[in-house]
Amino acid sequence: MLEPFFKTHEEVDKYFNKVTESLLILKARIIALYKSDKDSIEYFALYDSILTQVRALFIENNRL
Repeated sequence: MLEPFFKTHEEVDKYFNKVTESLLILKARIIALYKSDKDSIEYFALYDSILTQVRALFIENNRL
């Protein structure tokens, strides 16, 4: 028999708060990426940080 994934409501709230915060950070980085010059180092740094964050989100979801 499968165990419930979240044992308490607090765990559910904590998980969704973490996901929401991560998505808001991702949104801010994407907006900054669109506003930056495509030939600048800032653009490539933002691009790299976005890819890293998306990978981390997938890894985190796969662990659950």
